[in-house]
Amino acid sequence: MTTHKTTRLKNQFCQEFSEIFQLCTEVLEKAQIESLISATLETTLRFLSWVPLGYIFGTNIVALLHERVLLPFKNSTEYKFFEVPIFRNVTLKCINEIGSLELSREYDDKFVILHDMTMSSLRRIIPLETGTFVFQMSLIVLRHSSGL
Repeated sequence: MTTHKTTRLKNQFCQEFSEIFQLCTEVLEKAQIESLISATLETTLRFLSWVPLGYIFGTNIVALLHERVLLPFKNSTEYKFFEVPIFRNVTLKCINEIGSLELSREYDDKFVILHDMTMSSLRRIIPLETGTFVFQMSLIVLRHSSGL
């Protein structure tokens, strides 16, 4: 391939991916239909391992996975993706995919935020009497992120 053609294809890919990512983000921000949310979370999961880091750490995707509140949903007034049982597994897979990316030290603060958000959600999901489990999970995540 010529340099010009390669550059053109990369630019086209970035623009098209940008539109797909924007659509996924908008659906995750606004949708209330269970099947649409599930399909979008699955689609997002498939993209996370190869998207440019700016889409992960330069957007609100991590916050959406943890903090987007669904109102009303399943006879409740408030739920968050990670805390809704039907979305929990795929949301945790997305979080895990982000957490397993091999990145430079400049992203350490982003991983700490990801860890804190995940642990906060786990504390709400897992009853307090299993607090030892949460503490052990926290240690495992910290060891993994520090390369121990």
